[in-house]
Amino acid sequence: MDRHPEEASLAPHKIAGAGPHVTITRFLPESIAAFAAHFATVACVADMRGVGIKELKALLNEVRVKPVLAWREVGADIYRLSDIEKALPD
Repeated sequence: MDRHPEEASLAPHKIAGAGPHVTITRFLPESIAAFAAHFATVACVADMRGVGIKELKALLNEVRVKPVLAWREVGADIYRLSDIEKALPD
């Protein structure tokens, strides 16, 4: 699987803070919803499918599905939902 972190990104919404050098970064709900429609963690998918996290992770490793964003990059393994769906038995 080719990894394309640029397609797995959230556009930040910047808000000017009270001071001249204060910027607050937020993510708009529609950006989060658009991201969640295409990407998820193993825990989220396991919960949706009613399977164990370890079982799902083992299956993904077995069929060599890799995250599009790795833990070391963003603090969680983020997978493309379409990749996970291809790997799961019906």
